[in-house]
Amino acid sequence: MELRISVALTAAPNACIQFIVILHRGMIVTKTFMDDSRYDALVDAILDLEPDPVIGQVDRCAIKIVLAEYADLFPFRMAATIIEDEANDRSAATRAQAA
Repeated sequence: MELRISVALTAAPNACIQFIVILHRGMIVTKTFMDDSRYDALVDAILDLEPDPVIGQVDRCAIKIVLAEYADLFPFRMAATIIEDEANDRSAATRAQAA
C-alpha cells in the first residue's frame, strides 16, 4: 500500500500552529500546537470549572466556553456563522473609518 502525505503548515492569528496532513485515501489528520503558557492556561481553566450543583458534573457548555475563550476552538457546525460575524464586524469597522 502506497502512502502519500501532503502537509500544510498554517500559522493562525491566535498564535497556534496547525499541521494538516492529508493521507493517501483522503483521510485528513490535523494537529494544532499552541504556546506552552497558553496551553497551560487552557488546562488550568478547565480544571477550575465547578460542577453544576444539581447534576454534580461540569456542564458541557462551560467546557465549550473555555475552549472558545482560551484556544479559539469551535465545532465545524459554527464555522459559517463565525466567519460571517467576523466579516460583518470588519465591514462595519471599514464603514466607520470611511465616515
